[in-house]
Amino acid sequence: MRIRKLAWQFFLVCFVIISVTIWITTWYSARVYNQLYLENTVNDVSRFAYLIQRQLTDYISYPDRHRSIDSLCKTIGNSIAVRITVVLPSGEVIGDSQMNPDSMENHGNRPEILKALDGERGVQQRFSTSMQDEMLYVAFPIFTDKTTAVAALRMSVSINAIKKQEHQFYLRVLYTSLIIFALLLLVSFLLSKHLSKLISQITEGAKRFASGDLNFRLPVAHGEELGVLASSLNKMASTLDDRIVTITRQHNQSRAILSSMTEGVIAIDADEKIISINPAAAHLFSVPDAAVNGKRLHEIIRNSTLQRFTTHVLSSDTIVETTFILHTPKGNLNVNASGTILSNGRSGPEGAVLVFNDITRLKKLENIRKEFVANVSHELRTPLTSIKGFVETIQTGNYQFPGEVTEFLNIISSKTDRLCRIVDDLLSLSSIERDYEHHEINFANSELKTVLEDAIKTCTGKANGKNTRIFLSMERPVQVVMNTSLIEQAIVNLIDNAIKYSNEGSDIVISASKNDQQIIISVSDQGIGIPQEHLDRIFERFYRVDKARSRKLGGTGLGLSIVKNIVTAHNGQVFAESEPGKGSTFKIILPEKQAFQG
Repeated sequence: MRIRKLAWQFFLVCFVIISVTIWITTWYSARVYNQLYLENTVNDVSRFAYLIQRQLTDYISYPDRHRSIDSLCKTIGNSIAVRITVVLPSGEVIGDSQMNPDSMENHGNRPEILKALDGERGVQQRFSTSMQDEMLYVAFPIFTDKTTAVAALRMSVSINAIKKQEHQFYLRVLYTSLIIFALLLLVSFLLSKHLSKLISQITEGAKRFASGDLNFRLPVAHGEELGVLASSLNKMASTLDDRIVTITRQHNQSRAILSSMTEGVIAIDADEKIISINPAAAHLFSVPDAAVNGKRLHEIIRNSTLQRFTTHVLSSDTIVETTFILHTPKGNLNVNASGTILSNGRSGPEGAVLVFNDITRLKKLENIRKEFVANVSHELRTPLTSIKGFVETIQTGNYQFPGEVTEFLNIISSKTDRLCRIVDDLLSLSSIERDYEHHEINFANSELKTVLEDAIKTCTGKANGKNTRIFLSMERPVQVVMNTSLIEQAIVNLIDNAIKYSNEGSDIVISASKNDQQIIISVSDQGIGIPQEHLDRIFERFYRVDKARSRKLGGTGLGLSIVKNIVTAHNGQVFAESEPGKGSTFKIILPEKQAFQG
């Protein structure tokens, strides 16, 4: 069975460590004690042997030495409880404290005897066949002339006596180890229970934190690690509580803002699944705002333009806008949509936010305005043409009028020409806007240099009248998907403005280049320039920087508006860079290929 509680795991580890440590300590202590006891026994026997050696040295030279030595061995052996044996170099036993030497076998092959006869102390441990016991033998040489051993003195001690001492030592060590083992186990058990209690408290606190009870606080233990852990968890709970309160407040504020917005807002993930939808969007698309979360957008709102728009938003890193028709049971609605991606800053887009405005009413009003302007312009065209014709007839006839009348006729003719130009520009604007809204502008992959050259040819006559030179700068051919007639018209308008507002003898430079799948067309002049505060408004209809100068030069105030509408119809951008007295540069940025269009 697997032990899962940390306290019991800790106790088990302590148990194993203590058991192994005590066993190793006991084994090593017994081994050391055995060695020490044997050494002490050998040393004690050596002391006895030293005393006996002196007496035996005297007895060796006696004629009746065998009996004298055997008697001495038995006398001393009985008093010290050590078996004493004397052996001649031939191996003959001439004295033994416990047995009759005559009945004993030759001891010349005994290892300890051989070593003693060589003049060294011999120590040997083996079983004795004569004594039928495990014995420790210590043999010493007996010298008469200090050079040659004349006999060997062997002291024998029973190993059983040593084992009895070892057994007593083992018992003492065992009892002591068991007591220490029990005390250490008790301490380990109490410590594991204490740790288990602290860990259980921290676990219970973590569960309460996880369940949302962030006001609960853990008791801080005295130990450094668990105390720091409990304190850190308390700080974490406090921080989480503050953040959750902040997030909840912000979420409520966001919901309140989204609910009160008149614009429809839909948030989707990277798979186009709806994350949230506000009431305005639910009402606009006639869907229940609570039952669509998690569903794909095209399953809820079936509109091909919206689907292409959503795909384009998720693949673009800029704000994307479009306008599309939404079919509803109450009629068609004009919807303006803008979208941008949601990104975490580390990987790809996590989704997108789509904002929708119902611009049906504005569209109707704008259409009414456009139709009104187009109708008025169209209606004015005929009477203006008639007036101009009558004025020219009168001027070319042989009529005698006072000088004031002739001057008035010239003024009428000039103003009529200006009105005709305004009407033509208004009709051109209306035509561009209508074709763009109905997707009736034809695009083709064309060479840009040809268009720019045609525009320069159109303006060459007017440029020559002011002794102005027009230069074209292109490093390489550039292919653009465009409507050539509209782009030519936009370039002609920019060149015409550059000629009007440049001094005689100045230069106009037209350049074109390709950069990151974008085409940049620039028209630069050396004219009077435009103040910075007017740059944002010069593309508005009838907006003039210098009204008196513009009228004097014959401008209608619609040329740059036409340029902007043409560029917008090509999904491009137009802007101006200028500094008074140093000229102006108008830049048109077109996509190399036409991107998404609503």
